[in-house]
Amino acid sequence: MSTDPEVVYREIQAILGTFYSGMPLSANCSVLERSYRIKFKRSLDYQCLGVRNLNELVDKMGKMVVKFQNLESKKEYVMSAPLVETRRNVYLKRDVQELFNRHCGEIKFDSFEDFYKEHVGYELDYHFYGLTDLDRLCEVLKDNLEVELDRSGEKVIKAVKCYNLRKRKHWML
Repeated sequence: MSTDPEVVYREIQAILGTFYSGMPLSANCSVLERSYRIKFKRSLDYQCLGVRNLNELVDKMGKMVVKFQNLESKKEYVMSAPLVETRRNVYLKRDVQELFNRHCGEIKFDSFEDFYKEHVGYELDYHFYGLTDLDRLCEVLKDNLEVELDRSGEKVIKAVKCYNLRKRKHWML
């Protein structure tokens, strides 16, 4: 039984990279603990790892995992950070970029989810991207999006304008 934290971290990453019904696993903490026991035929030895429980172990893993809470069920989930980053960069960023290009770079905050559903054909699944809500999405995509108040005081999400020095003109996202 390995008590080397780096080995255990890699084993947890392996579990979080496991596919279930064709999708990589995002697990609530109890599922992760059970999956570890089944896959490696042993329980996590928290004491040898210098922690008291799985939450502390996940916290100790730092940027190797993304931990978030489902706002409806209040359950905490953990996902592999590289998986989350890939999903955000490959799917979310592209879909959001296309959406803002269709809406001239600005969407009212309260309308974003409706426009997203209309654009991609399904509701925005925050859980899939390791997010909790639209505020967190805007925070994660802060290099591409900014939230401002319009003249009436309503929150709007705007595409960040970048200056393209080669073409000497502005472009969005």
